Amino acid sequence: MTEVQKYKDKNGAFGCDDLIQMTRNSSNKMKFKIASVPFHEIILKHRALKKWQNNEKASAVNLLLNSHDSSIRDRVLHYFRNNVYSSYKSSKDKPKNSDNGFLDYQEDCLKKEIPDIQEILKDIPKEWTIVQITSLPTKAQCFSAFGVQKETPQTPDFIIARYSKLSKEPLFAHITPFKSSPSRDGTIGLMAMLNELIQDHNHANRSFRDDKALYWQKRHEHHKQMQQFIRAMELEYVGSWVYLLLGSLPKDYLPSNFDEAVEDLVKLGMSPDHAEAIVASLPYMSLEDLCTVHPAQLAPVENLKIWLKKYQKIKKVIEKARRDPVILILDKVMQGLPWESLECLKNQSVTRVPSLSILKILLDRHKAERVKTLKLNGKAVGCNPPKAFYVLNPEGDLRKVQERLEGIVKAIWGDNGTINSRPDFETLQMKLETEDLFVYLGHGSGTQYIRGDKIVKKLVRPVVTLFGCSSAKMVYWCSRVDPMGTVIHYLIAGAPCCLGMLWEVTDLDCDRMTVQFWQYWLGNLFPALLDSTPPEFANCFSKISKGETEQDLARCASMAKEIASSYINRCALVVYGLPTESFSS
Repeated sequence: MTEVQKYKDKNGAFGCDDLIQMTRNSSNKMKFKIASVPFHEIILKHRALKKWQNNEKASAVNLLLNSHDSSIRDRVLHYFRNNVYSSYKSSKDKPKNSDNGFLDYQEDCLKKEIPDIQEILKDIPKEWTIVQITSLPTKAQCFSAFGVQKETPQTPDFIIARYSKLSKEPLFAHITPFKSSPSRDGTIGLMAMLNELIQDHNHANRSFRDDKALYWQKRHEHHKQMQQFIRAMELEYVGSWVYLLLGSLPKDYLPSNFDEAVEDLVKLGMSPDHAEAIVASLPYMSLEDLCTVHPAQLAPVENLKIWLKKYQKIKKVIEKARRDPVILILDKVMQGLPWESLECLKNQSVTRVPSLSILKILLDRHKAERVKTLKLNGKAVGCNPPKAFYVLNPEGDLRKVQERLEGIVKAIWGDNGTINSRPDFETLQMKLETEDLFVYLGHGSGTQYIRGDKIVKKLVRPVVTLFGCSSAKMVYWCSRVDPMGTVIHYLIAGAPCCLGMLWEVTDLDCDRMTVQFWQYWLGNLFPALLDSTPPEFANCFSKISKGETEQDLARCASMAKEIASSYINRCALVVYGLPTESFSS
């Protein structure tokens, strides 16, 4: 009888204490210390559930935050020990203010077993909202950590926690989605639905190119299916708790009766922070949603109905508001979902990070005053886009991509890059230490020319934009560790943010989003770019005026994705890292 069977048969349920004892027994037999992955992750989640049940919600969410990246923390410490200390072998004392000094912060924040979210909040700009989304483990996931065969992927319960410097307390919600759905019985889950759709999308792109009628039929089907998926994700998966995902409203966008609406909702029994978040999210809240998130015993439905009718006009005022940035902290399950494509986050500034540790590393590095670092000034990291290096069609097999983009690239950045040739490794490595922006336009994420283990050995300065298939995809090298990807390597190395694609996209849609992104983000710096539309894009591009350009990179990415003809391609574009804005020196 295996350890798992013994505990399962004995207790009927798989509890936290049983898991800890089983882990210890296995560790003693195998004569190694308790591994941080996957045991550490599951133990933290089970402890968090116990604290949640005991109404210790702040402690529970902090435990969940630290369950996100057990193996990534170990890997960062490994890079730190192997790569940084080796550079100081000839010195008795390690320098404290070197250009690699951000790794001192890296070590400090990773030494702690449980970094505290409240410590992080002290350092972030007041405009930022941090939203943590953590899945809760199913019994199948607990067993799979010990080599037991996994069941069909289920749609997990999850917790959303919203943190803001402007709020007195964090806002939490434990969500059990699709209560009446068969996915709750393990037949199929949200993750499985998306994976199947992406696989069909990839198969159609590779296998049906010669049969145009079948190819476009499949493409139209996938377009509709992704639209339905995103709608189900927002309305049924997140549901009434959508207000926890939204950024704060700047004062310029607050209606005159905003404070009055908040006060009236507080009188109905809602906490001030919840009330403010709900009023700021009224365009996405129905009466049913209000009843779901508001304790029924504190306010009768009729009172909520009267309140909603009284402040109905607020919806129109804030519906198209330019909200402040949101940073999503997504665990290894939730990172595969296209959260940024939800209707409530459309045209908003949304970035993502895998963990609290990575967020702290980036904050500490970019707030520091160092010559070789892009600075966090005010509410965003500043980037000077003209100071860039590009790589276009390095393998020489993307002829149409080169034809569409070469003229635009040269008009913006001249000859500071490579076209139709593989970049020299030493040159690429040097550019990643000196430029403000790195633009990659080719297959994948560019690891063919500089691998992830090489990236983390250097201090990466620029904002990284990877316009290639699956460039932001996280890969599971084995079931026992957190998924990793090129964007994580860049963040570990200190890049302030990294743009990429979650899955494969067609080259024409990718180029459309690329050019539209440049027009939004760089149009103010290069006015001629607003008229530089390739002939193939003329029918689908809307004219952008200089007044419509944006400095916020993530917001530009969100607006640019709307130009893609396929919804599945549109949802692939995401940004990892810190909010970043352009400027001209």
